[in-house]
Amino acid sequence: MGPPASVEVFLSFSREEGDDAGVGSFAARLHDALRHRAVSVVAEGSARVCIPVISRSYADSRRCLVDLASVVRSGKAVKILPVFYRVDPSDVRRQKGHFEVAFKMHEVQSEEKDVREWREALSEAGEIVGY
Repeated sequence: MGPPASVEVFLSFSREEGDDAGVGSFAARLHDALRHRAVSVVAEGSARVCIPVISRSYADSRRCLVDLASVVRSGKAVKILPVFYRVDPSDVRRQKGHFEVAFKMHEVQSEEKDVREWREALSEAGEIVGY
């Protein structure tokens, strides 16, 4: 057992592999690297830092969008450090390409206010200088 964790991080990523072969492996390696540095990876509610690993399939995942919207709603209480995994941040911001297709699907399957909130959260995450 190592030293106590000084930072609690919520790691958000799509578990849908699809076109994102490797995002799960990347997230697992990131998780291990964080733990090795005594960073605790926790459930969203208690974290003060959120690392969304935004991949092509991120917007396909309703769970990811709900989680991200919740973090964005919390305001400055949670620091967002996005990782853009094989995607262009401008596509995330503007919801172009695969993100546009994903949101068209959500518009059919979900409430309009929810989709609007998810779009705003993803745009905001796309505005942050990430990795």
